[in-house]
Amino acid sequence: MRFAIAVSCLIAAAIAAPAAAFAGAGQPVGVMQRPRPDYDAKGIRIGSFRLRPALDVGASSDDNVYRTATAKKSDVFITLNPGFSLTSDWSRHMLQITGNLKRYQYLSLDSEDRMDWFVGGNGRLDITRSAALELNGSYNTLHEPRYSPDQPGGAAEPTQYHALRGGGLMRYRPGRFAFEIGGTYTRYTYDPTRLVGGGVYSNTDRNRDQVSATAKAAYEFSPGYAMFLRGTYDERRYDTAVGQTRNSKGYRAEAGAEMFLTHLLQGEIFVGFADQRFKAYPHVKALDYGATLTWYATPLMTFHLTAARSFNDTTVTGASVSDDQSLGLSLDYELLRNLIIQAHGDATDSRYVGTPRVDKLFEAGLTAKYLLNRYIAADAGYAWQRRSSTAGGQGFTDNLFQAGLHFQL
Repeated sequence: MRFAIAVSCLIAAAIAAPAAAFAGAGQPVGVMQRPRPDYDAKGIRIGSFRLRPALDVGASSDDNVYRTATAKKSDVFITLNPGFSLTSDWSRHMLQITGNLKRYQYLSLDSEDRMDWFVGGNGRLDITRSAALELNGSYNTLHEPRYSPDQPGGAAEPTQYHALRGGGLMRYRPGRFAFEIGGTYTRYTYDPTRLVGGGVYSNTDRNRDQVSATAKAAYEFSPGYAMFLRGTYDERRYDTAVGQTRNSKGYRAEAGAEMFLTHLLQGEIFVGFADQRFKAYPHVKALDYGATLTWYATPLMTFHLTAARSFNDTTVTGASVSDDQSLGLSLDYELLRNLIIQAHGDATDSRYVGTPRVDKLFEAGLTAKYLLNRYIAADAGYAWQRRSSTAGGQGFTDNLFQAGLHFQL
């Protein structure tokens, strides 16, 4: 699996992979990005901004809510998802504020009822024609999925956590060169988890700060083609420790190519080395790689391929990180002018460094979206998940059917 992901990544990039940094006029537009004047929301003008409110209402049937290998529990749940975006309409600079809330209401298993929400903003200051400063920030309240290996044993409900993020990026492009330097800060805090039979698990040992800094230099050696070098520093610091500290420092050094083949393919590929060092857990040294590929097969069909490797913090006993290698393929197809079909398949290979545990997660789905008018759309879909694991009792299969309505102004 790990080898297959790496090979697929390299093959995809060798075909071609584009660069938004150097792409110019004539860039193709994918199915989901194409303007549809008869169906696109106009929004509400507020001065030099445009407000676009939206509301999604849906019903879903899940045949394995707890994602267990045996004794499966099924249920039907309702989702209510209002959201908005407020975007500037300036000739220079940009400012956008977005937010949404998603409520899950189960008919029988009320322990799974929850509400996630998000608010964030991002802006761009155009300093000169070749230099710009980008800033962003957000706050999320989320819940861990039931299949997360980091859920405390005997959890009576999904664990709620919060993520506060802020970042900035300075871009400068003098002629054929392009330079970027930036950084991000993320604060994670976890609420206590109620346990079956009473009591709670505090989760204070999971609260942490994560800081990263990145620098990138690129050179456009031919119109639409560029080579780049990129370096990233990463530091993760926990508030407290249960037993041994999970604090770590790491870096990534990468070389890659950005390519833009008009009306055909666009994307990026890179390869390098990643090293994450822990004070009390096994270090991680590995090949670092990634790729994105968008293929504009026809004006009505767009394919996307992604591949990546990441080191994600985990609470699995004895493991320093989850070494996740993922591969995804998706399709957007405009079957009719107002009927869009979307399909996807994803595979993730997770190895818990310092332990023998290996998880393989496979996901696939199919969704149809019907645009009734500029205010209402309907959708229906099916999603499948399957995980195999070397850890006993951690495998599962799940089937999810969904239907809903989307309202917009």
